Amino acid sequence: MQVDKEQLNPTWNLIFQEIGKQLHDRSGLLAKRVLLIFIPALVIIFLIQLLARISTQSSFGSISIQLFVSGVLTVVVVLFITAILNSILKIEQVIWLDSYFDGKNLTPKESWRIARKLYWAWSYVQFKLFYRYYLWVILAFVGLSVLGFYTFAVSDFAKSASGGILGLLAFIFIVILGSVSLFLTRYLKIKLSYIPFIFLDRYHGESVHSSDFWNGFFSEMRELNKLSQGDSFNKNVMLEIGADLAMTVVEHVAGQIQYGFELAGGVLPSGVGAAVAAAGTTVTRGIAEVGHRIILFAKLTGRYVLYRYAFQKMHNKPYNINEYIYSLKD
Repeated sequence: MQVDKEQLNPTWNLIFQEIGKQLHDRSGLLAKRVLLIFIPALVIIFLIQLLARISTQSSFGSISIQLFVSGVLTVVVVLFITAILNSILKIEQVIWLDSYFDGKNLTPKESWRIARKLYWAWSYVQFKLFYRYYLWVILAFVGLSVLGFYTFAVSDFAKSASGGILGLLAFIFIVILGSVSLFLTRYLKIKLSYIPFIFLDRYHGESVHSSDFWNGFFSEMRELNKLSQGDSFNKNVMLEIGADLAMTVVEHVAGQIQYGFELAGGVLPSGVGAAVAAAGTTVTRGIAEVGHRIILFAKLTGRYVLYRYAFQKMHNKPYNINEYIYSLKD
């Protein structure tokens, strides 16, 4: 991608071109990565669904505590490992984009190796962002929810107000609280959308616990966000909305496929029918997960294009090739 120095913001045509290129080159590998990572979780989903369906059709003896504990521990371990691998995959997707536009040809093994070596530093970045931004939104939401519950269910006002007025006020409160919470979380996602790219451009193996690292990190983020106001910000919002709509479509299609499996399972003998219905849930979850990840990668690509234009405005150059990152491939 050539950043047009005379053009302040990328056009939709350029953004869609880059998204198309990346999906053409990476969607197959991304689908394989997602399925390999989530196969253990999908197997657990299948077993849980199968046991739940069979248990409604026949009686089981009591399950031993040892078997129950073993099952719970297995689920916890699988979810923990899946979460780690999923985080590594998210880093790798950013590496795919950065290496492509930096002109670095990385094999899938090399990009995964780099992402794996960046895992701990990236995890701390995510923790820092959660603590600095999202935690306060969550605490405010919980606090206001408790206040609302007290006001409309426990307080003297709740006891004295008529049911109709109280219900209306409670409904308005819930709508406002939900809308504000949704707006804030979406705004934060857009505000922090350049974070993965800044991390890859700035990280050189230094401690992510140092104040110097974070001062420069957040200073650059604020400046890039200022340079991305107006048209670029609107495009970022549209990418967010478009991804949400696309994922809604994926969920609808997956739901229809699952419904087909449910119908098929309903006309088959009990054991076979339960297996077919459980398999349907598992398959549709796998399809939905792959679809979601491809959509999120498309959104990430669009945001990368916006980032590069903002980077050009800030540094008067379109790229910063961080050789330290690429040295991690060995």
